[in-house]
Amino acid sequence: MSIQYLKKATKTSSSDETKTREIVQNLLTELEKTKEEGCKELTKKFDKYEGEIIVSEEKIKEATRKVDQRTKDDIHFAHDRIRKFAEHQLKHLNNNFEIELSNGIFVGQRLIPINTVGCYIPGGRYAHISSAIMAITPAKVAG
Repeated sequence: MSIQYLKKATKTSSSDETKTREIVQNLLTELEKTKEEGCKELTKKFDKYEGEIIVSEEKIKEATRKVDQRTKDDIHFAHDRIRKFAEHQLKHLNNNFEIELSNGIFVGQRLIPINTVGCYIPGGRYAHISSAIMAITPAKVAG
């Protein structure tokens, strides 16, 4: 199947994927060397966050106890819908589709090829659980 672009942005000096690849590759190469300390430096640089990078199971359980049940239910609801959508994507690889997630709520996808993609989940001042769910759940479903 050949790639057919439905729309394509004009490359500029700030959108050229060569530069993007170089920046990301340099970050990844540096992280391979610096490991956890490198992660701390990046979160300090991008998020202005200087807290823990690896959170213990105990701290996760403690934080979970502080969250009200309604919020937990909302998170599970979002996760279930995103998982259902990602599973449907996996079954219908390389095809456009539409499904009904619940009564009257339709979602789908239209495939538009792209050359470069990345995932960034803020963890500092503006951390949102939805960022992690939306980025990580489809990757987990895909294996």
